[in-house]
Amino acid sequence: MIYSLNSSAAIVAASLVNTAVIAVLSVAIAILLARLKGWSAATRYCLWWLMLLLAAGAPVLSALLPEKPAQATETVVFTAPTVQHVLSSVRAVQMPAPQAHLAVPAIVLLCWLLASGVQLFRILLGFAYGMRLKSTAEKADVDLTALFARLVAEMPVTRRVTLRVSSKISSPAAVGYLHPSVLLPADFAARLTSVELEQILLHELAHVARYDDWSIAAQRLIEAVGVWHPLVRYLGYRLSRDREMICDDYVAAVHKPENYAACLAKVAAIQPFAPACALLVPLFERQSELLTRVEILLDKTRAHVPRVSVRRLALTAMGILVLGAAGLRGPKLMALSPQESKASKTGISAIVVTFEDGSSSSFGNAVSAIRERGTIEFTEDDKVRVIRDKSALAKAEKILQPMRDLGRKQGELGELQGKLGEQQGKLGEMQSKIEVRPSDSASLETLTKKLKDLAAKLNEMNGKGLPKSASEIQEQLAELQGELGLMQDEMGSQQGKAGQEQGRLGEEQAKLGEQQAKLGRQQEELGKLQEVEAKRAEKQLKDLIRQFVQSNPPPL
Repeated sequence: MIYSLNSSAAIVAASLVNTAVIAVLSVAIAILLARLKGWSAATRYCLWWLMLLLAAGAPVLSALLPEKPAQATETVVFTAPTVQHVLSSVRAVQMPAPQAHLAVPAIVLLCWLLASGVQLFRILLGFAYGMRLKSTAEKADVDLTALFARLVAEMPVTRRVTLRVSSKISSPAAVGYLHPSVLLPADFAARLTSVELEQILLHELAHVARYDDWSIAAQRLIEAVGVWHPLVRYLGYRLSRDREMICDDYVAAVHKPENYAACLAKVAAIQPFAPACALLVPLFERQSELLTRVEILLDKTRAHVPRVSVRRLALTAMGILVLGAAGLRGPKLMALSPQESKASKTGISAIVVTFEDGSSSSFGNAVSAIRERGTIEFTEDDKVRVIRDKSALAKAEKILQPMRDLGRKQGELGELQGKLGEQQGKLGEMQSKIEVRPSDSASLETLTKKLKDLAAKLNEMNGKGLPKSASEIQEQLAELQGELGLMQDEMGSQQGKAGQEQGRLGEEQAKLGEQQAKLGRQQEELGKLQEVEAKRAEKQLKDLIRQFVQSNPPPL
């Protein structure tokens, strides 16, 4: 985690440094051009947007541009240090060493992300505040509504916009997005003339017609991401100032500039300056900004034209884009080593540790090309690399020992479960063999049949009146009945014993089942422990490999 963060921070720092010169140079050229006569506020506004996109996007493009692929052999073998290795270490391919602490660029990056998060949260609060202002504002009176409707018809406004008054604001403002509204302070109409009200409403309608609510939202998001980027901050200031000047030009094209300047001064006198919401489009935010706008309105040499000079902007944009492309493809001020750039993209993807006894432990989609005993094989950038150093192998065995112990415990539990299964099978066979002997059952059936025959014969003789023969048959019948009773008692005893034996075997099977369930739970717990140990072992093995390769570069 720390290693990845440090690598990412290094990439961010390198992209910012590598694009700093070209960004500063481009903005400086844009500032010089914007000072020339003939550049309207609308043209400068588009130029600042182009510069903002260049300043914010150039570092991203610099980080994403593909680098030249590093040359490497298919298989690199690392061994113990030698003199040759030390002498060739200057040109040998190195792997980044693991870092246990955050580097300075990583700390700066974390602080930057924290500050950006705070700014993004402020934007969300500003959006919620603007929506609440719009929903709680009241409708304007009839006269104001009529004036507003006439101005909307005269302005190039293609959006459905409404006029509302609110006691929660101190300055006129436009609130977007899908259904924008122009908000006026509650007592505003009573303190200004109808002409002054028209000038203020024209200014706010110009914001609505230009979709400035959406452009401000995009600008604030870029400023939040580049919260500490000086060019982003500066260009954001220029955008905000020229945005207001464009809307001032809309008003100055209809009313006299000096009259509108007097109107702004009057509004500033009757309304206090207050910090605006992050996403509102207020009439003005700072007193210095108001003074600059009044000064520009009173400048007799300036034409108040709210149009973009496409020719000037196109020529300037083409030149700056060519300059920016050349800067991105030119030499880097801060170059990342091939190892840093690779580690941030791929890193070590698979590891196979083969022990002296032939057993092995693998991580990731490990496909071994060598698989020798006493080696650590790993895959980096689709290349198989091998470490044969005994000390490194011993450290790897120590790292893997807890996981291998868990594997042995699982194997032992599996053997126990196999033995319990065999015992349950034997008990089942014994249960199937417990039954009443077939010979005894056959004798009992034969004897029962004889009794029935003698009973029938006895009834026949009694009917014919042959008492002597009948008495003999009765004696035989009594003997047979006695014999039958004895056999029934014996079979009952056998059945009782068989039932007891089956009950005992059933209890043993139930105990074996409980033992198997317990072993299953133990195996499940061991499986979870193995997952944890596998993640730990893989991380420590990668750290071990990086440390070893850093101190033992491969021979040329």
